[in-house]
Amino acid sequence: MATITLPSKIIITADPELRAKLERKMEEYKHRWSFPYRAPEVTPYSTYRCEALSELLEKGSCDVDALRARYSGTDWFHAPEFEDSVDVIMKYNAGLAHEVRGGTGLK
Repeated sequence: MATITLPSKIIITADPELRAKLERKMEEYKHRWSFPYRAPEVTPYSTYRCEALSELLEKGSCDVDALRARYSGTDWFHAPEFEDSVDVIMKYNAGLAHEVRGGTGLK
């Protein structure tokens, strides 16, 4: 997995239609976590994506550096998984869902 250069902060899109898609994606992520409960270390990709998107929607921005710092102290942190996960959220937020491979996409 190649290293991805991430910005220190992601700002929420101004596009209301895209924002609605992000809200639906957040609901999908919440549903995945609701049953059965999955510990963050078991599903790090989902953990990182859910946290980044949640912060983006709730605060209007996601502090990528702070998010990385929060998880880098865990024994299950893996930088390439983190970078890939945040990159997916960045692409969704930028309207570039077509560049994301795999997954359920942005609807």
